[in-house]
Amino acid sequence: MSTSKSWSTVIILLACSGTACHKRPPVVAPVVLNTPIVDATRPPAPPPPPRGTSSPSAAAPRPLSEDDVFRQKSLDQLNAEHPLADVFFDYDGATLRDDGRVSLQQDAAWLLRWKQTAIEIDGHCDERGTAEYNLALGERRAAAARTYLLALGVDAKRITVTSFGKEKPFCQDANESCWAQNRRGHFLVTAK
Repeated sequence: MSTSKSWSTVIILLACSGTACHKRPPVVAPVVLNTPIVDATRPPAPPPPPRGTSSPSAAAPRPLSEDDVFRQKSLDQLNAEHPLADVFFDYDGATLRDDGRVSLQQDAAWLLRWKQTAIEIDGHCDERGTAEYNLALGERRAAAARTYLLALGVDAKRITVTSFGKEKPFCQDANESCWAQNRRGHFLVTAK
């Protein structure tokens, strides 16, 4: 009997080695792609931060205040921005016009905001008249602007006055439009 059992076991094993018996599926190694799979319905993830930068949880640097920005500017940078408006005068006159008063009120507000600044007001004239006459007229124009600023509360120690007369024209053409540009009190920030 033991022989018949052995033969039947061998027959069953031979029969199962074909397709009739259940066998384990072959083990397949997973395929690894070198390219990431991109889902077109999702926006791409942001790139990682560059090395040496702080993590997103670290505090962002404090933005500069208006005072910080002001302190960082050189006098040349500040004057290039023209924070103070010039004051224009009529021919042969040193009396402030209404538009000049408006400009000086805005200038005074700026000067009162930046109390550490000092300015120079340069008096200028057009090319007509003698050099001596225009130096005196330029002085009166700059002084008129200074007096108005003092009345608006600007400290006198912060303002100096200089006259260039007709020696440093802003416009070189010999016509009324150009001469009107040269009749001015011009402002420069000299300290901050």
